[in-house]
Amino acid sequence: MSEHIFYSKQRKANERKAIIKDPIVLVGKALTKEKRIRHKVVMPLSNQKMGGTPEWILNTIEFVSKNHDTVKLDVVFSGFEIQYSSSNLFGPKTLTATKTKMKSFEIFEMGSSESPEIVMQFFVYVPFGTKLHTFLGQMAGEELWLKFTPPDPASEEEEESEELELTAEDEETGEEDEKLEDSEILDEDEEL
Repeated sequence: MSEHIFYSKQRKANERKAIIKDPIVLVGKALTKEKRIRHKVVMPLSNQKMGGTPEWILNTIEFVSKNHDTVKLDVVFSGFEIQYSSSNLFGPKTLTATKTKMKSFEIFEMGSSESPEIVMQFFVYVPFGTKLHTFLGQMAGEELWLKFTPPDPASEEEEESEELELTAEDEETGEEDEKLEDSEILDEDEEL
């Protein structure tokens, strides 16, 4: 996980209004054929409540508003739980994705040059689920609410200590092939 923090859970700062764009299904290579959904999140930052917003985002907003430049950030968050809701009521009508990955963060101005709006855009990778895939497809381009819950630090340490080596086994001989790298199993940026 990144050394940066994402939105604080205090006073519901981790509940953010956003627009989902370009949901697609990514399929891993032949060995596992693991499926994930990748979608873009466009989150307005102008005229929003800023309580609980991390300092790295606040500093970037200030830089973008003064210099009118796009800032690409090398920040990656893993293990977050994201709840998707088409209303502001995070109740029984929400869908939840666990073990998500967020990366390729950009903060830039959007809209007219006279009164531009500052937005943050990033990619989210979630495990495939039929209901989630259908929901994201229906909500593409629409405004909805996302709730970002960080992983429990204790469970994150356990996961790191229990990482398994991924190997391929020859079905006929039962012999193991050489160790496979994650990039050989699933190419995240490969599109269908």
